Amino acid sequence: DIFLSAKFQGYDNFFSVDNMKGKASCKLHLQSHLGLNQDENVPMIAFIGRLAYQKGIDIIEGVFPWLLQEDHAKVTGYVQVV
Repeated sequence: DIFLSAKFQGYDNFFSVDNMKGKASCKLHLQSHLGLNQDENVPMIAFIGRLAYQKGIDIIEGVFPWLLQEDHAKVTGYVQVV
């Protein structure tokens, strides 16, 4: 497994639900790789799948207006969609 072998090749930015130590550096690396602004505090949303109704894209599309506005529920209006 290439991901397991990477763990033994000097990479130290792994994280899990039990150990979130490397999450910020993973996020910054992903943002850099994708050409996004690098900010460890910005929410990122990813969708992997076909842009088809049966995959739930209509549900995801339905929350965009809420995500892009600032409100009392700590939604900042600043989000990266990948």
